[in-house]
Amino acid sequence: MHHSRNKTAPRALILFASPNSQNMATGESFAGDIMKRLGGINIADVDSTIHGPYVPISMEYIIRKNPEAIFIVNKGPYKGHFDKVVSDMEKDELWGQVAAVKNKQVYNLPDTLFSSNPGSQVGEAMEFMANLLYGEES
Repeated sequence: MHHSRNKTAPRALILFASPNSQNMATGESFAGDIMKRLGGINIADVDSTIHGPYVPISMEYIIRKNPEAIFIVNKGPYKGHFDKVVSDMEKDELWGQVAAVKNKQVYNLPDTLFSSNPGSQVGEAMEFMANLLYGEES
């Protein structure tokens, strides 16, 4: 299903995942800033008590904010890690309550574009995220 750019963006969570930790990216992070510029609704920016570019996840907070889309950036050279994270989420009782997981709206953001500012590729990063937020232009 293709959406137009004047569609409302889904409530989203940007998750930075490594084998040992998972953090939410706020609007102070590169990926979060791109989402903000695209008009996306980042659940990490909804709570004014959250500060800093990355904050440890709280399942209680995530379930309460119930993101409709989850964007995962894998940190480091973990090939195939995205599939494992998604598979673990689908099996997890808490993650299973989240709309994005129930509806299979969990997406991989390439770390080459989103783990830090990609410089000259910033346009590519914006287009990549815009397509996930709003659907590709038909």
